[in-house]
Amino acid sequence: MLCKGFRPNEHVYNVLIDGYLKKNMFEDGLKLYEEMRDRGISESILSYNSMMVGMCLHGKVDKACSLFIEIRKKGIHPNLVTYNSLIEVFIKVGKTEEDMDMFHELVKSDLQPSTSSYTLLMKALCDGGKVSNAVEL
Repeated sequence: MLCKGFRPNEHVYNVLIDGYLKKNMFEDGLKLYEEMRDRGISESILSYNSMMVGMCLHGKVDKACSLFIEIRKKGIHPNLVTYNSLIEVFIKVGKTEEDMDMFHELVKSDLQPSTSSYTLLMKALCDGGKVSNAVEL
């Protein structure tokens, strides 16, 4: 892109990063993310969401959690997509404590949990044999 004189903006970078991560090309996505930062393009919740989900899907849950802490230190507020994405990924990788922690953090935030927020957790609880907990939720 750069060799043709095209200067990608944050949106273009995020689309490409997300594409790499969805194609299981984590290292390429990470390089592009670092390039975006090196070029002085500020991260937004969109780019952080992509990176956190990508990290989780590639077994780097601890790094994703560190990134989640970093965004809040920078004053960037997680949105409903952030919470739901992390809850969903934690469920997929079997991190049941983390998915519930993330849900409780969502409830404490100024955001309103969505139907999807509840559905993800209720399904995970039912799949884990905790139907009474799902009903209670």
